[in-house]
Amino acid sequence: MFRAMSGIAMSLCLPSAVSIITAAFAPGGRRNIAFACLGAAQPVGFSLGIVLGGVLIASIGWRYGYYIVAGVNVLVLIVAFWQIPADPRKVVPVTWKRLTTEIDWVGTLLISASLGLFSYALSTISVSIRELAKPGNAVALALSAVCLAGFVFWIHRQERLGRVAMVPPNLFQSTTNAPRRARNFTCVCISVFFTWALFNSFQFFTTLYFQELQGNSALMASIKYIPMVISGLVINIVTGFLVKRVSADILCTCAAVASSIAPLLMAIARPEWSYWTATFFATILIPVSADTLFTVSNLVITSAFPPKTHGLAGGVFNTISQIGMSVGIAITAVASNSVIEHELPHTDRKTALLKGYRATYWISFGAAVMMVALSLWGLRSIGKIGLKKE
Repeated sequence: MFRAMSGIAMSLCLPSAVSIITAAFAPGGRRNIAFACLGAAQPVGFSLGIVLGGVLIASIGWRYGYYIVAGVNVLVLIVAFWQIPADPRKVVPVTWKRLTTEIDWVGTLLISASLGLFSYALSTISVSIRELAKPGNAVALALSAVCLAGFVFWIHRQERLGRVAMVPPNLFQSTTNAPRRARNFTCVCISVFFTWALFNSFQFFTTLYFQELQGNSALMASIKYIPMVISGLVINIVTGFLVKRVSADILCTCAAVASSIAPLLMAIARPEWSYWTATFFATILIPVSADTLFTVSNLVITSAFPPKTHGLAGGVFNTISQIGMSVGIAITAVASNSVIEHELPHTDRKTALLKGYRATYWISFGAAVMMVALSLWGLRSIGKIGLKKE
């Protein structure tokens, strides 16, 4: 329930934030910096949460983390009521008729069932690949695929009949005013999927690397993430300034190359090595692609779509990033546990863990290489974005 409510909060917050920024700032440098700040808040907040968690576990206990987060959310709620401007549009009263006709309930149920069953199946097989042979897990995966196919059919039907669709297929189609929108938006969505899959799995297994292989406490492991916090903040601000001066495909490609070095370093690192030999540089480089892509993606959305669909496109963007995080951690967990199970009868536990974690880093490196190729192909000729319109 806690995870579900957190997901709902993020789904409500991020698309709305995109719409608020586009309404409050005209295209140009200030909007670029605003999106950069929004992008910086996510990895910085995530990394600070890891550090805070380590401090609390080593001191007063992990439960106080939830009390602190609850207090911060209350403070944010108060500030939001005070500072977020009112919607200038005329507010239409919410009626039962609007709820039944302006929301795609069938599409919502189909995609929710598909993602729910898929997440359940992945969470069970992440323990051991043998779990996939159990009838319940196989049925869950099959039903997930059926619901996904039904969702795709349904939204195309809704669009054909001129009715509301949860994810309008025309988001992935080009128009006369935006001839490259289909390629650019599709590339952005796929890149976001792989980027957040890489980022989330890297943090998860690097934490295990610190604690299980190097014997660090939760506090010491969290302290080792401080360079990631600083890097994430700096990269977002720098991206906000560079995005109107450097072509987006070059920016995203360079960022993807930089982040691909992080899992490569961890794949060849050894537990007895100093933190400053490889891990320090890996923690600095891993957020580069995620932070750069967040700012670039939002600017692509605001330049390729009309204002009324900014929030919707941002919602699709956010949903894909959340799916990427779940799928990334599940796939790498399956790979890691499979390698560990295979190695344990022949070697000691620490060596088996090292080989299992290395398998996840090599998978992450492969995903990072795919991101480089996607940036080169999907964003080619996009040029500079975030320019001020005269």
